[in-house]
Amino acid sequence: MPESPTPLSAQDTQTLGPLTGKIDEATLRELVQRFYGKLRVDPTLGPIFERQIGATWDAHLVTITDFWSNMTLRTRRYMGRPMGAHFKIPDIAPEHFAIWLAAWFETVEEVCPPDTQEFLKARATQIAESFKAGLFYRPALHDPQAKNPAKK
Repeated sequence: MPESPTPLSAQDTQTLGPLTGKIDEATLRELVQRFYGKLRVDPTLGPIFERQIGATWDAHLVTITDFWSNMTLRTRRYMGRPMGAHFKIPDIAPEHFAIWLAAWFETVEEVCPPDTQEFLKARATQIAESFKAGLFYRPALHDPQAKNPAKK
């Protein structure tokens, strides 16, 4: 008689990633490869990525795959600070994130199992919004009181 699976402890369920058992490393690699393949030929984003990454695409793809592996499977292979790297890109603009997200959504739908797509899209949307806020938010542009502190 086959042995019954051992129930997961509370600690195990906290350390498992949100997509553990639903997506694997090979799918994540394919997702990242295809996604960046699209971005590299995009007329708006392609030149920006090429200027920033240049000849180091292979290393970048490994880093980004590690990032998504950590996000989905909690592999802890990525412990970087992606926001800092993006502050160094002089020609990045808020509207670029819509292009980035459209390519991501399309690639997720092409590559990933249906039961993982909502999570991957939502997480990418959160990342894009966080980056836009971190890179471009200026209180004086959004808060009338900050524009004119004398009116407080």
